[in-house]
Amino acid sequence: PAAFQQVTLPAWLGRMSAARAVSPARQIGGDEERAQMILRMLVNGLKRALRRVRPPLLQSSVWSDYMSTSNYRDEAFQAKETFVRESLQRFAPRRVLDVGCNTGHFSRLAVAQGAEVVALDYDPIVVGRVWAQAASSNLAILPLVLNLARPSPALGWNNSEMASFLARAGDHFDVALLLAVVHHLTVTDGVPLPKVFHLVAGLVRTGVIVEYVPPEDSMFQRIIRNKEHLVPRLQRENFDAAFAPFFEQVAVMPIPGSGRILYSLAKRART
Repeated sequence: PAAFQQVTLPAWLGRMSAARAVSPARQIGGDEERAQMILRMLVNGLKRALRRVRPPLLQSSVWSDYMSTSNYRDEAFQAKETFVRESLQRFAPRRVLDVGCNTGHFSRLAVAQGAEVVALDYDPIVVGRVWAQAASSNLAILPLVLNLARPSPALGWNNSEMASFLARAGDHFDVALLLAVVHHLTVTDGVPLPKVFHLVAGLVRTGVIVEYVPPEDSMFQRIIRNKEHLVPRLQRENFDAAFAPFFEQVAVMPIPGSGRILYSLAKRART
């Protein structure tokens, strides 16, 4: 009903010959106060219609419960949070790109350190939650439904009306967060490790905070099924070799009791 009233009916009326024959220049001026009242009524009606069709915040997806179902113990998660916070303090970024933001916990952590954040995730449910939290708390977070392995392309005439995501994002951020996401890019999307870090190096000016998830990790095992041949390419030595041409280690911390490793990496100077 809301779509019929606000979209379908106006579209039908707009196709009528009488509507097509009217131009703004031919319309007779009316009472400005009355026009403002009608405009407010229309806008308020649209707001009510949108509220009625707003998706419920409790809607769930495969990844919407990740923070509560992941294999982090409290001690491990606190250690991860401390490492990320200290790395952000060290880099002091103004703009942060959070790739695979999930619930936006670390996006909010970056905002608390004074950064503006663009938060990416391909799950629209979790992005919707991040948007709702950011909007209600007036946080400097722009959540986008986007898979970095398949970013939004350039569109329009000659592909020049709307730039691609990578064209807009290139060298735009000071720091990127890639927390428990690189293995998704390499396994799910089939992007080789060196290509992942080459792409990220083109997006940041200062550094990256990245989490290595070993193949034996239980969350890794959820996505590696039928792709076990990739495991030898995803060992830690290959991970370290993949980022070495683009970044140098500033700090490294194994996450207690998990087998995961956090890296704070500074971008190498261009030669």
